Amino acid sequence: MSSFFPNMARFASPHGPVGDWRMQIAFPPVNIAREEEAFVVSLAVPGYDKSDFTISATNGMLTVSAEHGESLEEQTDDYLHREYARQSFERQLTLPADTIEEAITATYDKGILVITVPRRADATDVKTIEVTVD
Repeated sequence: MSSFFPNMARFASPHGPVGDWRMQIAFPPVNIAREEEAFVVSLAVPGYDKSDFTISATNGMLTVSAEHGESLEEQTDDYLHREYARQSFERQLTLPADTIEEAITATYDKGILVITVPRRADATDVKTIEVTVD
């Protein structure tokens, strides 16, 4: 049977090349870009509606969560068929000290949630040093 479906086991395994698909639903990928005036946080979360998201910033923590559900019901004289699907996630990110939590905005388009976290204009960049590992 494995020779008939040579690639199926690779995708069913949590250690396959695409990783565990269940983790991608529960823990969506996040990109964070540091720009001069803001941090831009992007999450790949297709299949949700704008109203599914809850975004909050409290004590230096940005919390993004969503819950989405769908149901299908088909009834005839002979049988009743029901299916339910529910997806949810929550991500928390620590905000840098130079952010303006009260001015955070978000947009959602084509499966990408983009959260813009403005930075203070008077903020100074942090000094970066390189550390070698012995």
